[in-house]
Amino acid sequence: MKPLNPVKYYRENKKKAMLVIVILFLTVLAISAINSIIRSAADSAETTTVQYLKTASVVFLPPDNADTLKKIENFDSVDKDKLLKINGYEQTYYYSIAANTEAVILFSQNSLSELVQRFGLTVKSGRLPDSDKYEIAMHEVLLKNRGLKVGDEFGSDVNENEWIEGRYKIVGSLTGNTVISVGTKNHNVEMAKTFEDEWFGQLLIFPSSKGIEAMNADIEALTRKEVNGMITYNTRRIQLDGEIAGFQNVLNIIMVIMVIALGVSLGAVIMIAYNDRKGEFGILSAIGYSKREIRNFVCKEIGILALVASVVGYALSLALLSLLDIAIFSSKGSPLTVFTPMGLVFAALVPVMVFIFAAVPVILRLRKTDLVLVIEGR
Repeated sequence: MKPLNPVKYYRENKKKAMLVIVILFLTVLAISAINSIIRSAADSAETTTVQYLKTASVVFLPPDNADTLKKIENFDSVDKDKLLKINGYEQTYYYSIAANTEAVILFSQNSLSELVQRFGLTVKSGRLPDSDKYEIAMHEVLLKNRGLKVGDEFGSDVNENEWIEGRYKIVGSLTGNTVISVGTKNHNVEMAKTFEDEWFGQLLIFPSSKGIEAMNADIEALTRKEVNGMITYNTRRIQLDGEIAGFQNVLNIIMVIMVIALGVSLGAVIMIAYNDRKGEFGILSAIGYSKREIRNFVCKEIGILALVASVVGYALSLALLSLLDIAIFSSKGSPLTVFTPMGLVFAALVPVMVFIFAAVPVILRLRKTDLVLVIEGR
């Protein structure tokens, strides 16, 4: 093997190589895991609180709402045949990896079969709720996530931690890409008899052929006197992005500090190893290698070790996270997002930081060292 083969030293000193590799692997694993958890929380919230708003929007009308209702019906962007009065827009909780998020339940006296069809859902098992009973057809993702099944009861009367008041029987399981659940009778409406026809003034609005963006632009232009509020893809997207951005910014700072600390720590470890190799560098100098060639050799040696260890560590971290997802998270209806762009970016920074804090100090030390004196023992 050539004297300046960049893998020779670590092949012959496997314990020192393993120390660096293990530290790099654990760091990359931590980076991947943190980013996966945050991305998974965002994806879960996207699935349960935003995705259905690509199909319809919700508008909350004031008690005296005849004029506003007529105005909405006259929008060309609104499908007038699919303008549904709903008697409840409720939220139950969904177990997310980082923090619980909400899952939507729509209560409507209109045809539930038409409603679920509009959202691209079908009844997987059981049936849709009866119009005169406190029943729920729940999405299969939420059933799995909450550990519930058709025939179970849920609500605050069953579990005091439940967000939805009352007691409901789960009579059906829904399947499809849109995660919503449906019911007819709503306990909150029953507790508010002052509202005419047991209707809160909540509308579920579907777009015409102009599309949901045009419809949302029209209803978002309504004044605060005309509506008490609204839930559209735009408003919920902004809210969700703001919530996630706060977590992500804090964690980005933590990961930058982590990567820098790793670089400094490994730099110190590698510096100790290279201080013990002054005699080796002195011999290389004596047989004709210049300091520049030795410095290039050191750069290649450290660079290859950091790069290979980081790549292998990142691949192993993805494999480990995938196994955790299969064994734990996906089976609970809350899948782990294994690959994230930010995780890859920070993982790629690891070998860069290691090179900066390890190779650069070694090179500077070599520049100031007289390798001939090293051979002479001075």
